[in-house]
Amino acid sequence: MLLLFAELGVEKPLTVHTYRGLRRMLEALGQDRRDPDGQVDASALRRLGLRDAQIDLILSRLSREGELEDHLTVLDRMGITVLTRISPEYPARLRRTLGDSAPMLLYCAGNTTLFGTRCVSLVGSRELRPSGRAFAREAGRQAALQGFTYVSGGASGADSAGFDGTWREGGTAILFLPDSLETRMVRMGHALRSQSLLLVSEQGHDLAFSAARAHSRNRLIHAMGEMTLVAQSDYGSGGTWQGTAENLKNGWSPVFVNNGEPEDRGTRGLVERGCTPISQEELRDLPTLIEHTVRD
Repeated sequence: MLLLFAELGVEKPLTVHTYRGLRRMLEALGQDRRDPDGQVDASALRRLGLRDAQIDLILSRLSREGELEDHLTVLDRMGITVLTRISPEYPARLRRTLGDSAPMLLYCAGNTTLFGTRCVSLVGSRELRPSGRAFAREAGRQAALQGFTYVSGGASGADSAGFDGTWREGGTAILFLPDSLETRMVRMGHALRSQSLLLVSEQGHDLAFSAARAHSRNRLIHAMGEMTLVAQSDYGSGGTWQGTAENLKNGWSPVFVNNGEPEDRGTRGLVERGCTPISQEELRDLPTLIEHTVRD
């Protein structure tokens, strides 16, 4: 998995789309892709119906064991762990909820045991009104007080306000990043050393911010939590709106939206699409909110 999907040199790794195709081919042929003794050579790949260019790419990637070992040694010295979708430590909730769209690799810095804790996710705009900021901070605070790990995207605005609320109460947090993992490790070294934080990147450890990466990581935030809280959203556009719409379509987690400004267009739009409006006071009993959505 690492040889096929890790960023090694200038050669691009395989895509998730290619992996899905390979898996379906193996299943159609009745072959167990988990067989540790299975041989991967040109003839075996050709039997799967792959083109010569695809075969050459796969075999080239599989021949780079020395380069991969050097890569992992560097990451280990930096304090970065790489989990594949078949690693025991890989978050079961992401694998179960996202299925084939779960990331092939996760680059992690911090306490990976947090993947096994109960989680509550928060999303929201970068430019917050007072109601949105107060809701986000209280959501993070209540997550900590009630024993949940706070999950967000590590951006400014709602994400940061929620993290501040959690951190002040001695809580734990998982942040799915759209920017450089290395840079965040430097900025958040104290929290990492306390074992209260886990920083995660799905595509690499040193990649700069991009809108595409931010959009992609939104599904991880929504899928990781037993519930997702929306502090504030623009109407019809922006990462918060788009990520929440995808969640509502795919059912990754139940979604609750801050009802502090019930006439806000973004709030009304999300409620019309299936989000449950809640007040800031209702955050004081997160287990009950989760229990009711599961029962429904």
